Amino acid sequence: MYLKKIIVQIIKIMERLSAVLLGLMCVIVFTNIVCRYVFNFSFAWCDEISTFLMIWICFLGSALAYAKNEHMGLDILVKKLPPRGERIMKIVVDLMALFCILLMGQGGYSLMIKMKNWTAPASGLSYSFLYAVVPLSMLVFLILNIFKLYCHVMSLIKGSELSEEGKI
Repeated sequence: MYLKKIIVQIIKIMERLSAVLLGLMCVIVFTNIVCRYVFNFSFAWCDEISTFLMIWICFLGSALAYAKNEHMGLDILVKKLPPRGERIMKIVVDLMALFCILLMGQGGYSLMIKMKNWTAPASGLSYSFLYAVVPLSMLVFLILNIFKLYCHVMSLIKGSELSEEGKI
């Protein structure tokens, strides 16, 4: 399936980007700690940039967790349903998630545009950079959600469990 190949590549890129951002954040924080306690000075921008990086890592990590079905879920009632009911419930959950994804993506984009003229005091970076992660991660969520919704609908139509092709 062509969409699955695209999703796998997106996941690999996001994993690498998250790792780089985490490494960069660790280097910045460690450098600032050494400077503060050894040389008795610190960089004003370190806290700000590390906070920005942490927010980016959280949003990207959340999308990765969604891709790998690692978000917590309460499935006590769903497990009590017959297989067809369970498949229908997965579709309902996907549709509700789609609504939330679109809502957050629109809100994040709006906030990103509104913040284009605001800059962070220490680093001078535009707050648009910080808020850009919301529509970016929601775009990834949207692609993943559409893939999951398609797979769950096909599972319902065929009356079978998800095949390996339907899993990321």
